[in-house]
Parts: sequence; C-alpha cells; structure tokens
Amino acid sequence: MIFCRKKETLNFKISSFKKIDDCKNLINSLNIPVGHPLSLEFSKAIESSCKENISQIYCFAHTLDNQLLLYTTFTSLQLIDFQRDNSIDVINCRTAFYSHFFKTTQIDLLCCGSPFISDQFPFWANNTMSSIEITEVLNQCFEKIVEKYTEYKGSNFWLIKDFYSTNDYPFDQENFQKVSLDVGMQMSVNCEWHTFEDYLSDLNSKFRTKAKSVLNKSSKLISRNLDYQEIHDRKIEIFSLYKEVLDKSNYQFGAFELDTFPKLKKELGENYQFEAYFYEDQMLAFKTNILVADTQLAHYVGLNYNFNTQFCLYQRILYDFIKDGIENKVDTINFARTAEEIKSGVGAEPVELQLFLKHKNKLFNSALKHILKQLKPSPFEQRKPFKVETLV
Repeated sequence: MIFCRKKETLNFKISSFKKIDDCKNLINSLNIPVGHPLSLEFSKAIESSCKENISQIYCFAHTLDNQLLLYTTFTSLQLIDFQRDNSIDVINCRTAFYSHFFKTTQIDLLCCGSPFISDQFPFWANNTMSSIEITEVLNQCFEKIVEKYTEYKGSNFWLIKDFYSTNDYPFDQENFQKVSLDVGMQMSVNCEWHTFEDYLSDLNSKFRTKAKSVLNKSSKLISRNLDYQEIHDRKIEIFSLYKEVLDKSNYQFGAFELDTFPKLKKELGENYQFEAYFYEDQMLAFKTNILVADTQLAHYVGLNYNFNTQFCLYQRILYDFIKDGIENKVDTINFARTAEEIKSGVGAEPVELQLFLKHKNKLFNSALKHILKQLKPSPFEQRKPFKVETLV
C-alpha cells in the first residue's frame, strides 16, 4: 500500500511491507553493511525467528518521482511491567513511569530502530534530506502504519531509538518527548594495540593485576567459536543461558526466541561471532559479536550464574570482547547498556543515548512529558583503568 503526502517543504509517498522478501531488492540497492540492523541479512534473521513476541514493518519514503528518501523498520512490541506480572520484562521504565501512567501490566509499543541493538541505527536517509524533513517523514510513517494495519491500531506509544546526545533531529516539533535512560558504554580501540598483551600493558598496576586475576581464575575454561550447525544443535542450552541474563535485566527492548541465535549466524556469517565457554563439557557461558563496518557490537551474553563467581565469567567475557576488537581491527567496541561500572573497569566510557517517545493521544502525551522528567540514568562510579587516559 502506498500513501501520499504533500507539503510545501517536501512532497513524498510512503510504502510499507510486512515481509522482507517483498522489498529485498529495495534494501539491497542501499548497500547497507552486513550486520547493520537495517541490513537485509539482519532483518531476515529477526523476521524468521522472532515470531511470537514481535512483528516488523519495512517502511520506505520516496519522492513523487520515485527517488528514495528514507528507509526504516518498525517493530511491534509488548511492554510488560515485570513487578506486576511474572512474564518477560520487555522494558522497565522505572516505577514512577508505571505507577503514574499505566493501569494495566501490558501495553503495545511501536518502535522505530532495532530493539536488539543499542546504537544510532534507526534509519537510512538520503543525504539530500534535512533533519526537519527526516523528522516529518518518520512521524508520517508512524501515522500511516497505524492507519493502514489494523493490528497496530492499539500501538498507542511510538518510540524512536537510539540517538547520541549530539543529534540535531527536532523530534519535539512532532511532539515526541526525549527520554534519557541508562548510558551506553563504548571503548575506542587504541591503534597501537596489536595484541591483547598491548592492552594489558596500558592498564595501571591495580587494574592489570585485576585482569590477570580474572584470566587466572577462568583459565580452566575452554572457549571456542561455534559455527551455525553447533549453535543450532545447542540452541536450547544457549537459550537457557541467555534467559538467565534476560531475567536479571532492569529493562529490555525485545526478547530473542529459541531460533534467533542460529538464524543470526546463518544470515550474518563471519560478521556474527559466537564464542562459548565450557568446563568439563558443560557450556557455562557465551558471548556474541556483530561486526558493522569499523564497529564491533558486543551483543548478547549468556551466563550460568552458579559458576559466575568461581570462574569470573562475566569479567572474562568483557576482556575477551576487547581481545576480539583488537583482532577484528575495529575502531570502536560498543558494550551497550547495563553493568556500567564493571564495563568502565575494563576501559569503556559512557555515551549518552537518547530515545524519543510519543503517545497518540494529545492529552496523554502532554502528561507524558512531565512523567518522563522523573527518569534519570542509573548512577555509577566511572573507573579509570589506564595509565594514560587519552587513547590515540
């Protein structure tokens, strides 16, 4: 279905698709890097494996003479208050948000930007477009999707994620409210680090001693990269470890299903790295990387918390993320949200990530502005593990 919009500043039409196969040629024409959440490969993996919890819409804006202006994906999610219900906590926006605004344990949310990645990847836009035009088009995409597809008419909350604090998109002009939740954690990979030992030598004595202690305590673990077939064969075991971490999260946008990990490996190939940790043939943990251009996304981890203290599992994983980043020759490692203090202890720095939220009802949206002011990022102590703080 195609919708047309005419305005003095920009004339455009919107088309949308519910199946990736119906628009794969359009997506391929954009040359989006493999691993990027807007890429054909990533979208195929999510669409084919996450059928119970979410659904996706692929949305395009063209000029009236068919020049592509913008491409993005919209994901339909359910937002559940974990404290009121024992089901999966899809997103927990702090007690004040719920107690003042929601009477039920569950609402429907329409999200622009991947719920599975914490980075600035919400859309592709033609470089001829201004930030004002992009904002207008995105808002119209929301409106037309809810208008066209009956299953989305109940999606009263519209979310755009994620943006760095330096972005200049005027979403407030379309009545979206800025939300600042927990920061993202990132590390710039020093160009002089050619091995993991180079990284260790740049740590000050306190944090280098700590790192070596973690490596010593976890030395009995056997780690190896798994291919598609082994990820598929072990998917129940993998999903159980993932679920242990998910259940401890304060908030979570979206949740993987049983087949998502093997599907991502199948579609992304070498751009998806899956490393598992074994002790006496038992898988105790895993971690995944997604490589997007010059960035390594430290994606999901899974842990058996019964062994976390004994083997320093989580900290070993963090150090291995850095080892991977050096070997992958990336410029940046994105450690995503949560566990900020521990991540800062290995050298990650906080980066403010912003979301923009809107309620379809104007009265509710006005109230939402005041409620969102109560939300603050979780405080944490920023560690300084390097001898020299400026990385080159």
